[in-house]
Amino acid sequence: MSKRKAKPEDEAAALLEEDLEPTAFEPDDHAEAADVADDAPRELTPQGEPNEYRTEERISVHVKAVIQFRESEEENWKEIVDITTISKNGAALILSRECPVGRLISMALQMPEDLRVYDFSKDVYPMLGIVQNCSSLVVDGKPMFQIGVAFIGKKMPDSYKSDPKQSYRITGRTPLGLWQVKEATRQFVNRKAARFWRRFEVALSIRDLVNKETRRFKVFTRDISVGGMSVWGPVDAKIGDRVKVTSREYDFYGMAIVRNRTESTQGPDKSMIHFEFDGCEFPIAKIDKPQNHPLTDEKKGDLSMEGLDDTDADSVSYS
Repeated sequence: MSKRKAKPEDEAAALLEEDLEPTAFEPDDHAEAADVADDAPRELTPQGEPNEYRTEERISVHVKAVIQFRESEEENWKEIVDITTISKNGAALILSRECPVGRLISMALQMPEDLRVYDFSKDVYPMLGIVQNCSSLVVDGKPMFQIGVAFIGKKMPDSYKSDPKQSYRITGRTPLGLWQVKEATRQFVNRKAARFWRRFEVALSIRDLVNKETRRFKVFTRDISVGGMSVWGPVDAKIGDRVKVTSREYDFYGMAIVRNRTESTQGPDKSMIHFEFDGCEFPIAKIDKPQNHPLTDEKKGDLSMEGLDDTDADSVSYS
């Protein structure tokens, strides 16, 4: 993974309003993780097909947590973090160590009641998460990792108990709105270019050479990378069309090609259009900023005084 320098300031306006979408979502065991990472908490339709839009609101709030990752049966590590981007079924973390996509992590959270789906009256909220993306960055001169996790509940898979290095993939949702997982047959591979879940307005212009007219649309992105983006909206464009893309907010202008469309049964506003930039790259550094900062030793001490320390990761029970 290539390292990129992150600016320390927070930019709440750039945060996506919905929760993280899982990259470890495979329709079958033959799909490549890089292709399936389209990717985010998805809801299943009654027919079992994944919708291309999110269902839980992602908000900015301070949630103290102890994160524990098992490298092997004998080795594990813990970190205390202050999560600022979280929903009922996913969160964004900044950790000092890498966590491979598809692996499970355990969390002891001081979760607000309105973001819980069980254990409403308990002080510590136990949660397992599947790693959906992991990218390196630099914060205050230190190498760190920005990690997206999808929540799967507190029921620990038997295969994880016997082999913590087992990878998993998302297969659907539980009645509580969390994610269901099953064992993956192989390790996941990170994308060549990191994808960021950011919502901002872009203007699209499509030239109709036959009728000699230009169709214009204003839509919002679902995700963005150096080489492409996905947007929601009723855009009159077919696969292969060339489109002018403009973002005033990020001072970007370039051409893109429609590579795929995902129509929604709930209406054209829920349709998803996937673009690949042609002859240009999006200035991803302008929006690639950490969504929560690692805690200093002093702040970690403050958390312990408030009733949360790294022993909480061992004290909570996973069924």
